[in-house]
Amino acid sequence: MEDSTVDGNEFDRITRRFAAAPTRRGFVRTGLALIAAAAGAGRASTGAVSGSPMGALCNRDSQCESSVCLPRDRAGRRRCGCGNARECPPSTDPCRIASCDTGVCGTVPIPTTSDPLNCGRCGYRCADHPPANATGATCANAACVYSCSAGYGDCNSDMSDGCETTLGTDENCTACGDACGLNASCVTDSQGTSCRCDSGYTDCDGDGNCECPSGIAISNASAACGPDLDGVIGCNIACTPGFFDFYEDMIDHDTGQFNPSTNGCECDLTPASGNCICRQVSPTGTPCASGQVCDNHCRCKDASDTSGQICQPLRAAYRIR
Repeated sequence: MEDSTVDGNEFDRITRRFAAAPTRRGFVRTGLALIAAAAGAGRASTGAVSGSPMGALCNRDSQCESSVCLPRDRAGRRRCGCGNARECPPSTDPCRIASCDTGVCGTVPIPTTSDPLNCGRCGYRCADHPPANATGATCANAACVYSCSAGYGDCNSDMSDGCETTLGTDENCTACGDACGLNASCVTDSQGTSCRCDSGYTDCDGDGNCECPSGIAISNASAACGPDLDGVIGCNIACTPGFFDFYEDMIDHDTGQFNPSTNGCECDLTPASGNCICRQVSPTGTPCASGQVCDNHCRCKDASDTSGQICQPLRAAYRIR
């Protein structure tokens, strides 16, 4: 049997029809309808929610107390209920929204876990509370989430002070911690922002350190990227043939890197130059002759230096990696 749930007004109308029934047939027919309606009303009252219970018949004006009239069923009847919240009247409370979760129109608290207009609590707009140098407010897990504006970074991982670090520096070039290497600087131009080698230097192995002074003027020497005997790419510095690095100051002995204050290959051993005077002790203990021109096996010293030294080969080449 179809559910014949009716409201109080319909029940009164059925009662009046029962009392006014002119014939026995009408009496029986109306009485049966009254019994069915009363039974339906009893079922509808059990576990009822506020407003029109789900399944209650719409009144003659096709209205329900707090829901909507659904499409007619096969028997031509329309019942109260809702299929989704869009069918329900909007909430008048800004902190609640229409709901059809129970099949009857009602309201529920507005979600605050992912709505940037109601983040963490009703009415809290993330866009109204941006930290310093931040933008792009979203909401996740009931907390506002921001992105740093271009040129800034949150390098201390603490958004309470916003994006506190200015990028585009040698210490933080394109991002927090993106530090430029040896002889390199952070540059911003039409090509973008990146760490690039300073003028005169080259990064031979692509590790971000510009270790090779390939464009630096060095006295009687030159530098270029190339392989060593094992085929490993690095920076090679070589004296001009016939010259040597007497003071061995081409390399900073603390860092192993090129020393821009070097005198270069200052010892000229070209034929008949006589520029380097060897006043050291030979490996056999025999002093070099005064005024003797140095060769590749005797360490050069100034003419005024009379201290005895063991002869050592002069440096004519260096390798920087």
